Amino acid sequence: MIWIVMVLATFYILYAGITNTFNSILFISIGLLAMEILVLLFNKWTCPFTPLAARYTSEESRLIGLQNTTKPFSERFLL
Repeated sequence: MIWIVMVLATFYILYAGITNTFNSILFISIGLLAMEILVLLFNKWTCPFTPLAARYTSEESRLIGLQNTTKPFSERFLL
């Protein structure tokens, strides 16, 4: 859910920049992205939900983040 909201906010900022639109949705989107950056800065660039998820799973391999999904892709499709 959080990921979807952040993607929508990012694309709306891009859309507003291309169309030269300045409205309240733009400023809300900028605020959301600023809050996400602050949360990541205070958590050493890791998701704050990772330790919570680690407590409720027995396998470390299940805690794969988005940054680690490129490894299986590159092993299968890239030389």
